[in-house]
Amino acid sequence: MIEPNGQNLRRYPVNEKEKGVRLQHEYSDLWCPVRSTLAFVGTVAFGLTIFEMTENVEVEYRDGKCTRVSELSTKPKKYSNSYSWRSMSDLPSGRLCLQVYSPYPRANWVRQWREIKSGDFPRKLAGVVKELEVETVNITRLVKEGERRAEIERQQREEQRRKWEREEAERKKVKAEEESHSELLMIINSWSETKRIESFFVDTERQVQELNPGEKEVVLTRLKLAREILGCTDAFQWFATWKTPEERLHK
Repeated sequence: MIEPNGQNLRRYPVNEKEKGVRLQHEYSDLWCPVRSTLAFVGTVAFGLTIFEMTENVEVEYRDGKCTRVSELSTKPKKYSNSYSWRSMSDLPSGRLCLQVYSPYPRANWVRQWREIKSGDFPRKLAGVVKELEVETVNITRLVKEGERRAEIERQQREEQRRKWEREEAERKKVKAEEESHSELLMIINSWSETKRIESFFVDTERQVQELNPGEKEVVLTRLKLAREILGCTDAFQWFATWKTPEERLHK
């Protein structure tokens, strides 16, 4: 059957090369369907992929055509102006490979049955079925082990998340205490300056009372402007806006 939607299964990758391994920088443009083909033995699913293998052979490129050297005529050729060269290339072998794999994300298992010569598959199928029947126990075990590992990893992530939350809460607490402490020191340090400024205004206002009405009005206007420029000089008002560490954490 075709894999049903929403099963969270995976397809095992394919290396179509009959011999050798694919280089890390080598790109594969093999087509594959969106959903896997599955075969069930009881309730155990096996993913199936059938593909034609490639073989690395010597080829000759002549006049835009690529030909296997083994298929070239052995007869001597007449003189020709055409240019040719030879190299090694991966070409279809005509032999099929059946790759059977575990589609379960945490149960890694894969087997391959390859044709030695084209048309071998019918004789292999009975053996394939028997081996899959035997492997159902192994696949079931791998799935359970994968689920157990997944649960352990989930618990580890959860514990890591709780640890991070504790560390983040402690970091915010320390930051709030430092900011609250710094602001309080600033208010205290500003207190003496505030008292000095306020004493200046009080003393000036006292002396203004001794001036004649015209001069008095001029000086009082200037004092009002001076207070507006300096802003608040009330240390208690600043202290009233100070935030404790707890207030900073819950703002």
